[in-house]
Amino acid sequence: QVYTTIGYTETRKAGLQLLAEYHNSPYNVERDKLTFTDMYNKWLEAKENKLDPRNLSAYIMAYKLCSPIHNAKFVDLRRPHLQKMMDEVNKSMSTKSKIKTLLRQLYELAMDMDVVSKDYSHGLELTTEVKVIERVPFSPEEINKLWELSKTEEFARIVLILIYTGVRINELLNLKIENIYLDEHYAIGGSKTKAGKDRIIAIADKIYPFVVELYDEKNKVLLPSTRGGVMTYKVFQNQWIKFMKKHNLNHLIHDTRVTFASLAHVAGVNELNLKRLLGHSNSGNITHHYIKTDVKILLEEVNKL
Repeated sequence: QVYTTIGYTETRKAGLQLLAEYHNSPYNVERDKLTFTDMYNKWLEAKENKLDPRNLSAYIMAYKLCSPIHNAKFVDLRRPHLQKMMDEVNKSMSTKSKIKTLLRQLYELAMDMDVVSKDYSHGLELTTEVKVIERVPFSPEEINKLWELSKTEEFARIVLILIYTGVRINELLNLKIENIYLDEHYAIGGSKTKAGKDRIIAIADKIYPFVVELYDEKNKVLLPSTRGGVMTYKVFQNQWIKFMKKHNLNHLIHDTRVTFASLAHVAGVNELNLKRLLGHSNSGNITHHYIKTDVKILLEEVNKL
């Protein structure tokens, strides 16, 4: 005869009571042995073919982030265990939200299987430390250094283009040759937000020669990769890091935008026009009717820097 252990008690009396309860309401004792990973695998088996690949990938990543409780028995988990694990996950709020969604679905399955009778994922708090990246503008001395380096180094000229246009690096990398109007000293570009797309990028007189030098009608974009396509952020970042180390400068790429804003503030650039130059106001989807007037106004502003 095959015997199955249903539990352990300290006294014979308690054991007989446990046995009586079992006979009164039999259950599969194997369910009590299921770990968090076991429950996840059962859920994955049922859901794998029903989720799109991107969503499935997000759930798999969420499971991996639950590593502290992978081997814990599912029936033993309580809200403090889940909350502690959640608090220790050093990820964004959206990632933590995905973990909570996964936990909720695992508890739904566990309750259907009578493994647990309560959903301890309910009420979990999602908190995260928002990492604030400090933007440090280039100092006047550093800008003067860049101007001196620009006499011999192309990358210094590119950094100055970023500083005196205020564009994001991805906006510069994706700036198409066909959207650059050298004779009128402006380009049409921008990204990220509705306000920032298809806006006027005024080309200040100071950096105009640099843009002319880079401009090549044979290329698709102003700063092409070695193969002629769009340069990736990673490739540009590597070039940036090498340049900064070589000349003992300590700046992130996005410091150029805060430098532009700082220079504009000191130069007395109109606040509304500054927002338009940075792509923070609703300056996108410009019309040809107003473009000449807008270009003239924004050029006057950037030439104050």
